[in-house]
Amino acid sequence: CLFNDNTHQWEKAGLEPTARLCAGGGNACARPFAHLGHSVGMPTGPYASLDETHLVRFASEKEEAVTPVHTAKEIIDEAFKRTVRLFLDHPAKETLYFSVNPNDPPGSNKIGLAIFAGAVGADVVDYISTKIQQVPAAVTEARRCGQRP
Repeated sequence: CLFNDNTHQWEKAGLEPTARLCAGGGNACARPFAHLGHSVGMPTGPYASLDETHLVRFASEKEEAVTPVHTAKEIIDEAFKRTVRLFLDHPAKETLYFSVNPNDPPGSNKIGLAIFAGAVGADVVDYISTKIQQVPAAVTEARRCGQRP
């Protein structure tokens, strides 16, 4: 289950992957199950645009006095990699569930925002929606090559 996450909680989940985090609003009610491998957060910010910057430390970055600055796009790309790693770590998982916008036409794969509707930029919604659709191919490729993103 992929849930919409805020930047702070998403960062904490990456830095403390075994910690049980509190539930959030909307589909972030799935957050407490992330440390068990049953859910994974996709930070939506709320980001007004992909170019927006935030102070965020990725798990792969060394802890230093200054927290690195990343764009929303970079944060989403790291979340995509985390999602792929979830499937690599739990090979029995075959389906990625995520919320879609109920107001979009049938068959739309655009993410739903519910409590953050109107606060997340259209470019962010489109980019996240595209990245979610790329997860199956990325998992297949990672398994084929034996490389973790």
